[in-house]
Amino acid sequence: MKRCLYLLLCCGLYAQSYAIQAILSLNWANLPIPVYYDSISDNEVAHITQDTLCDIYYFTDIIGKSERRYYVQLEYDEDTNFCPNKEIVTDVKGWIDKKYICTYLLVDTYEPENGTNRMVGETFLYEIPCEDSKCIVLYDVLYMEALLIDYFITEKGEEWGKILVTIDGTTYVGWTQKMCNNISTSCN
Repeated sequence: MKRCLYLLLCCGLYAQSYAIQAILSLNWANLPIPVYYDSISDNEVAHITQDTLCDIYYFTDIIGKSERRYYVQLEYDEDTNFCPNKEIVTDVKGWIDKKYICTYLLVDTYEPENGTNRMVGETFLYEIPCEDSKCIVLYDVLYMEALLIDYFITEKGEEWGKILVTIDGTTYVGWTQKMCNNISTSCN
């Protein structure tokens, strides 16, 4: 019996070892963001701050999740730091409240906007992480910041994010694969 439990535990850990990338919300820029030791307590490992004046932004790999928090590996790009004398927390692992984690929305379809050279598009938010499920369509949300409230990785390795976004006072929640996790929004 112990061997079966051990085997299931190892297989479960292996299946969950895949990391999904996300970014820290710019709504919290220049404010300290606590990184916790575990998923439930308030014991902090560190504080990190995204500094818009010094161009200090963190890359985030989500490697686990709980109801309230994501277990993350945080790193930052030293090449973007315009304040070399500023002390920066580097290479941190810990738990961060979900309210700090986001993604930028991409679009499923593009079309030219009437009378301009601008391209606009549609983003589909599905009820469940499956393109065959019911969906709602959001218009013109390219690179809009959305809170990442959950994620799912299929057996094929497809990444789905459950996002929450508020547009003109209306809040939308749904699943999408159209996510950009680059702070400079330079995603294809």
